[in-house]
Amino acid sequence: MLRKACFLIALMMVITGIVLVISGFSVGWPIALWSAVAFISIVFERWRYKKNSERLTGTWKKTDERFIDPETGALTQVIYNDHTGERRYEVIDNKLSK
Repeated sequence: MLRKACFLIALMMVITGIVLVISGFSVGWPIALWSAVAFISIVFERWRYKKNSERLTGTWKKTDERFIDPETGALTQVIYNDHTGERRYEVIDNKLSK
């Protein structure tokens, strides 16, 4: 919802900037330029930032590291991705929680 609103506002600002430039106002150039940058950023934002569920695919390996999470009290194990070097924490036993 917020993304769509930002998308529409940036698009309207690009159009406003172009109309101002066509009308002969030099102030339209910065408006058109920066709103076009915002518009392009919003379009490509989904490509750059992927959901965590998409990043969970791959070769995740369980390590021998286990600990009790101080916040939840649950037994937690570390999983590791060989390709990216990323580490995640997976709850093993929730019975230990307070």
